[in-house]
Amino acid sequence: MKKNKKRILTIIGIIILILIIWYALIPKTDKRILRFEDEFGFNLPKDTKIIFSDSDYGSMGDGIRLYVFQLTASEMKPLITYKKIGGWYPLPINKEMAEGLHQHVDGLSSSRLTNKIDFNIQKGYYIIKNSTYNRPLLKYNFDDQSYYNVVIGMIDTQKNLIYFCTWDM
Repeated sequence: MKKNKKRILTIIGIIILILIIWYALIPKTDKRILRFEDEFGFNLPKDTKIIFSDSDYGSMGDGIRLYVFQLTASEMKPLITYKKIGGWYPLPINKEMAEGLHQHVDGLSSSRLTNKIDFNIQKGYYIIKNSTYNRPLLKYNFDDQSYYNVVIGMIDTQKNLIYFCTWDM
């Protein structure tokens, strides 16, 4: 009886050890990519490269975050199907909005973030939405409280870049 008990415990121990090793070896999706996917509801290719990642947040939780993802042309093509990006708008962003976004990002962050985001992309898609109410923002009016917590997604189809920017005020 003791031998059977010992054998069962050994088998359970081996199974637990195998599960721990298996879990440790499974490649995990980067949290920055998961954040983008959760926000916009579609998955990025598994080989997506993060070419820029930075944030400036203060002690009160106000600040800005920017991630820039690089894809290949072949990865970008299926990503921009209407089914996946429904609700996004074709670029370019109107001039007034682009200038306002640039000034706002510049005011909230250091120049390292401001210099990495291009609001003048000509080909691709974008969405700007209030993260609290999850509704698109189409007009430039940063006095409106809708602009206090913002999520921006931009897909540059010429350079195969995806910008993901958030700010909280």
